[in-house]
Amino acid sequence: MPLAERTSRDAVASVVLDTDVASLSFKRQLPPKLVQPLINKRPFITFATLGELTKWADQRHWAQWRRERLKHWLSGIPVLPGTESVSRRWGEISAAAALRGRPRPQNDTWVAACCLAYEEAYAKAWSI
Repeated sequence: MPLAERTSRDAVASVVLDTDVASLSFKRQLPPKLVQPLINKRPFITFATLGELTKWADQRHWAQWRRERLKHWLSGIPVLPGTESVSRRWGEISAAAALRGRPRPQNDTWVAACCLAYEEAYAKAWSI
């Protein structure tokens, strides 16, 4: 069942932001071609994107004020958790890509698996 059907305040369509789109949005640097498809959509991120954003803050030695700004920005965006269904989808996607000879980056595959498991649209920077 789509996540939007399970939440009471989702009268609008929802979309899962990949890490690049989430990062650009946080930095207020989304180009118009990325902004337009997101208008009137409720954004979500996945557990993988949350992990990547946290990793980036740590690797780049962000100051506390910037970490607080990220925490505040994230407080308004629900995080899709990893579940057994998500894990199975990840395995299927990863195996299919490897069998085609085109393995995909793991975090992108986790985000895609969440979108499939939760039946949500996926906003990836290079696909919009």
